[in-house]
Amino acid sequence: MTSDQLTHNLPRIHRLGHNECPLGRAFQQIYMLNSLLNMIRFYSHLYGKYCIHKAEEIVRFHWSLARLLRNIPVLLAYI
Repeated sequence: MTSDQLTHNLPRIHRLGHNECPLGRAFQQIYMLNSLLNMIRFYSHLYGKYCIHKAEEIVRFHWSLARLLRNIPVLLAYI
């Protein structure tokens, strides 16, 4: 998922983040990481492209982890 797709889904993700469950907290972390990514992009003239690339990798990793966590109940249903 690209950062543009993530930004498009932020309102839904932010609502899910208010849940008191591990998945809700994972989505809340994604929301915070995307905010961090936006801040790093804003200050890109200070940090350079390498830092932006690393932040994007972090957001992508956490998004993949959240997608995996979301699919665990589906996977358990097949066992």
